[in-house]
This record gives sequence, C-alpha cells and structure tokens, in this order.
Amino acid sequence: MIKRIFRAIKRRLKGQSADDTKREWLIQHGLRVGEKVDNFSWSGMDFQYPGLITIGNEVTIASGCRILAHDASVGYLTRSTRVGIVEIGDHSFIGAETVILPNVRIGEWCIIGAGSVVTKDIPPHSVAAGNPARVIGSTDTFKEKHENALKQKTHYISKKPWREWADATPEEWAELREKCKDTYAYVTRREDV
Repeated sequence: MIKRIFRAIKRRLKGQSADDTKREWLIQHGLRVGEKVDNFSWSGMDFQYPGLITIGNEVTIASGCRILAHDASVGYLTRSTRVGIVEIGDHSFIGAETVILPNVRIGEWCIIGAGSVVTKDIPPHSVAAGNPARVIGSTDTFKEKHENALKQKTHYISKKPWREWADATPEEWAELREKCKDTYAYVTRREDV
C-alpha cells in the first residue's frame, strides 16, 4: 500500500497520469503503438500478453474497451491458455465498451460500433458492430451518409471543438440540448474554430 502511494506521488511530480504509467509499462512489455493514438482504455489492455498487441497510427480506442490476446478459459479443461495476435490497423475507431478477443485483425480505416465483441477479422474499410461483431457496411458509405446529413442539417455546432464540451457553460448545454431535442446534432472535431 505504501509503495503504491509513493508511486502515485512520483507520477504526479513527473506530471504523469496513471494512464501514462500503464501505457509506458505496456510498451516496455512489448505492446506496439503507432503515432497519434487516442486510447481512453489503457487499463483494458491485456497485461499478460501485451507483446501480442499492435495498434496502428491515428487509432482511437474509446473508454471501457478490452483488448485480450489470451483466453484463459481453455485452461480449465486443458491446462493450457490460448493466445493470439491482435492487430488494429491505421485510422481505425474502436467504440466504447468494445471487447476484442485473441487472434483478431482489424483492418485500416475501420469503425467498430460501441459494445461490440470482435471475435473474427474485420476487413479494411469496414464498419462492424454487434455481438459477435459483423460487417454492416463500408466506411465509404458511412462517410457519405454523414456528409450528406451534414449538408442537410441545420443542427451543426461549431463554437468549440468536441473535446471541450465537458467544460461547456449552462447556456451552451441548453443550446445543444435544444438542437438535439428531436434528432442528433453534429459538433465540430476541429481545434481551430
């Protein structure tokens, strides 16, 4: 307990968060991570077999995700643990609370819907969702659908980038709630608004 407290104090003095420390530990133990990765689920990585996981460039992994490179349930019957490589291709998005199981490759430019359980490979440029996850479309069709909706929608809010909405004023929340009253709205991802 005392060691844990000292480690936390040491991290804070260095300006590191617990997630930074987890990320560093995972990389030191074999996890391969590309550039510009937004991972809100470092604690959901497989800490037993991080060396079997590769995350490509410009990948977003939303909160609450689990990425597993081993399946210990096999050991109850065989005294062995099944392990497999997990790869997430460049420019992919993994939705909140998704579980990715061992021996899965997710291609580049993929979108995995929130709450999915990925048990098999997902080809590049695919949108997949469900339990088990299955391909439900292409990223090209997904992009076209939302670009068309953006052209037709009057509910586009560009006052601030999407990451700053947690600090919105009560008035800004009221405006956003009003815009979302009957449908969804779009909030800019740009940082230069």
